[in-house]
Amino acid sequence: MKRVALLLILLLLVPGGWALAQANSAPSYWVNYPTGSLLAVSENSPIRVDGEDLTFDFRQEEGDSFSPLARVTAAYAMTNSQAQRTVSAMAFPYIGNLWETEENIQITADGEEIPYTLYYGEEVNPKEGATLDFDLDAVLAGITKEPYVPKGFSLDDPVTLHRIILKVNPEESLKISVKFSGLTSESFVLAKDFGGYSFDGKEGYELLGWKPPTDSLDFALWGAEVEYTVEVFYSEEKGGGKLEADKIQVDETVLPLGEYLQQYLASTLGKKEGLTPQAFDVGVEGLEKALAAYGSLVTEDFLLEFAQRDRYKILVYEVPFEGYATRNVTVSYDAKGTMDRRNTPFPLHTYRYLLSPAARWGGFQDLQVTILPQDSLPFVLESNLPLTRNQEGIYEGSFAELPDTELSFTLSPKEKVTYWDRVKGDFSHRFGYLGVLAGLFLLGFLMLTLIILLGRKLFPDHRS
Repeated sequence: MKRVALLLILLLLVPGGWALAQANSAPSYWVNYPTGSLLAVSENSPIRVDGEDLTFDFRQEEGDSFSPLARVTAAYAMTNSQAQRTVSAMAFPYIGNLWETEENIQITADGEEIPYTLYYGEEVNPKEGATLDFDLDAVLAGITKEPYVPKGFSLDDPVTLHRIILKVNPEESLKISVKFSGLTSESFVLAKDFGGYSFDGKEGYELLGWKPPTDSLDFALWGAEVEYTVEVFYSEEKGGGKLEADKIQVDETVLPLGEYLQQYLASTLGKKEGLTPQAFDVGVEGLEKALAAYGSLVTEDFLLEFAQRDRYKILVYEVPFEGYATRNVTVSYDAKGTMDRRNTPFPLHTYRYLLSPAARWGGFQDLQVTILPQDSLPFVLESNLPLTRNQEGIYEGSFAELPDTELSFTLSPKEKVTYWDRVKGDFSHRFGYLGVLAGLFLLGFLMLTLIILLGRKLFPDHRS
């Protein structure tokens, strides 16, 4: 009995025991794609890379709960190998979405900022274990300077913007209904600030909105003529009756669809400065796909979903070189990694960097990799390239030539993942919250058993 009691006590005192298996609502796998290095747009580039200092700095900020931000800086010493002056077109491919801002991207040559154009390519479907393989030629082939031309409508089409304004107390709680009849494949509705919509085979489309939170509700019509009715209802607390017609005002404004769509997309995506022509083209494509998928009525929710899809993004810019001149070109940006807690009780974060595009230059030598971990993730658990940790906890690697593989490394809160870490991680991944409940149940059972055993030891039964 003493041995049993001792075993139970040890189980309760073991740090990170089964009862402490971790699980929460965060996903066990969060994919982010590798970023890439500079590449020459033209073939047979006379520019060679005499050295690249590649730094991943995690000490700037912690980032979000899924993936700490890395401030990535790729500093190149680049030389024009010919006597003639040349202007080298450069591209920097990565993956993101339309909603993300680009304010943290900085490109310089000899310390002076260089303007760039951001182009958007095809969509990318995320998959667990996304590989490092990118067909860069195919990505670049999908980039064009020509404006996107939608099918089924024209950006020159006149659109009538309808703005519903209610002459009531701003705090009044109301339900707004806009019903459409006669919508066909040649008539379209683009709504904003409505909370929902419905479709009935007999009644047609209906937009539903509530006031507050918005002061006004907008919908735009274009194409074939469409009839609509606007009705407003009081809340059930006030009887649910209709608002008087003289308190409902609908202002109409006619303008080109392209002009309205610029305003609509900029407001929906929170781009106060407006959209670049390239970003606007993606928005037009999104509207086209939304109309094809959902019919004649589209709300901003559909376009927001489209804007958040991962796609190829390419920074394109030019750097002039005098004959035989060497210039220091630097690209800095923020990057996230892939979070994985499928096999450990704590998340591991993997970051990837495409080195192979640098092979497009006229030559490449001397790559220096530096990783500055943050305090909460101080260790590089794995790296496919050899790295050395110095006394300051900084990881470094030097390579005389361009490696024949892409860079991939994993940050961890622990220097090693033990067998028990993997057992606990597997248990947590398989059972999730059930594992936590099972652990708590086991803890309670062990504590109750221990109390009974100690009670019998301290207070023996003297019943006759």
